[in-house]
Amino acid sequence: MIKNILILFLLNFIYVDAQEYYLDLKSNIDDTGWGTTNSVSVIQNMFNYGRNLENQQLKTVSGFVSVPGIIMPTQQNWDLMSEKEQLFYLLNQERKDRGLKELELLFQPLSEISQYYSSLLLTNNLFGHTSDGKSSYQRMSSVAGYNTSNIDYCPYSENLAVFMVSNQYPWYAVPAAVYGWNYEDAGSNWGHRRANFYKNFVDNYGSNGKEGFLGVGISKGPYTSTRSGITFNFSTMIVMNFFDPKASFQTTTSIKSKTNEEINVRISSSNQLITFYNFEIKNIKLIIFDLLGNELVSKNINAETSFEFYTLNPILFYEISDEKSVIKRGKIGNF
Repeated sequence: MIKNILILFLLNFIYVDAQEYYLDLKSNIDDTGWGTTNSVSVIQNMFNYGRNLENQQLKTVSGFVSVPGIIMPTQQNWDLMSEKEQLFYLLNQERKDRGLKELELLFQPLSEISQYYSSLLLTNNLFGHTSDGKSSYQRMSSVAGYNTSNIDYCPYSENLAVFMVSNQYPWYAVPAAVYGWNYEDAGSNWGHRRANFYKNFVDNYGSNGKEGFLGVGISKGPYTSTRSGITFNFSTMIVMNFFDPKASFQTTTSIKSKTNEEINVRISSSNQLITFYNFEIKNIKLIIFDLLGNELVSKNINAETSFEFYTLNPILFYEISDEKSVIKRGKIGNF
């Protein structure tokens, strides 16, 4: 299999104090290969490999945090997540385990900007942060409410990655992008890593201890390398954008409604309130799990009634059953 990987980052032409991001590595920690099997254990082992060697490199450096082993969802829950959700999860685990604030939200309006740009780059065989004649900040300005009065200062705004493969789409594109930005970035003077591990998000929006909106765009198809001129038919272009909203930033997060074809149940949300509507003439049992498979709610919902609960979890999973068997499993997420 022929593959080629190219990664860039965007850093403002503004001085960035070293205290604004977590520690740089002393040298790259190259991945050892992702294999051909889409497996949570492969991802977990790779990130733990990077974390262990990072701990060895930085243990005598001031400000060092001993990074523990990464906690991954169950394989079943991971497979239910979109690639954008998987990137959001991995980036937040990487931040949290270094004592940094988790990002608040995978923000759909921002992801639409990221998706537009990833499609433009892939379709036109381009790679760079101003390929449409605009900066990432100018592109993000089309998000409703994005302006200087509603956004806190952040010197970073965009990371890019492209994976070019000759015979099949790489299952590992998302974890390899996050790993590459965080552990294999010496050639970019650790700019991707600094962006991902920016410390000074102002905690003034949404949940305490979380801050920052993330947007992710992923496009797949043929792509001609800007360096070699070779066309790779199974390429994956990833664009990741982020900004720090102030408390004044106005948005409504919502969970996409899902209709189960086998049983008439609708799920909707406003902010952290989630409502399950049972339109059936029979009772059902609802179980809600977190990413790690921990049971959060077990509730019998009577026929033609509803059930409400509040949650701060960005991604949850549910299981619906009747008296005989499990009817439906699915995902709830504000993405």
